[in-house]
Amino acid sequence: MMKSRNKTDKRRILKANEADGKKVFQRFEKLSKSISSLEAKVTKLTNVLEKIERAKISEQMMQNRAKIEHHAEQSEQTEQQNEQLLDKAGQTDENVKSVNGLGMQKIRGRNRELLTLLINEGFHTYAEISKKMNISESRARAYITELKGNFNVPIKQMRDPEGYKIGIDISFVDRILSAAK
Repeated sequence: MMKSRNKTDKRRILKANEADGKKVFQRFEKLSKSISSLEAKVTKLTNVLEKIERAKISEQMMQNRAKIEHHAEQSEQTEQQNEQLLDKAGQTDENVKSVNGLGMQKIRGRNRELLTLLINEGFHTYAEISKKMNISESRARAYITELKGNFNVPIKQMRDPEGYKIGIDISFVDRILSAAK
């Protein structure tokens, strides 16, 4: 009798373990499906976030491009205005000689471009001038020397933490403007 009881107990235990195993397996399957579903949702969310990030980058690039174009337009307009002022200043020999001894109409090409740059944007290092004009620093120094020596443009140098900065004396700009009137 004892043996039969042990056998029945063992069978019950086996059946209970088998039922528990089935429950665990079912729970595992549900969990696996949930994980798969979550993975799919995470993938979709990642794709959406990537699209949003690309859109932000694209928008920033467009804004930067617009700023650059706007700045370029403003610089171009300012340069044109200064060119007109320089042209007006150089129209009569009297005005030209009152501004400098050799005449503004003789300043042409890169020298005129450098003069316009210095009038428009103030003081720069030779490195900044060379970058803006797309020339070497030694060529920038040569143009400054030509403006100073050949055309009597009053070039000023000032020292700051970045190094020596080159610019034009403000009184010279005032004389150009008054001569243009």
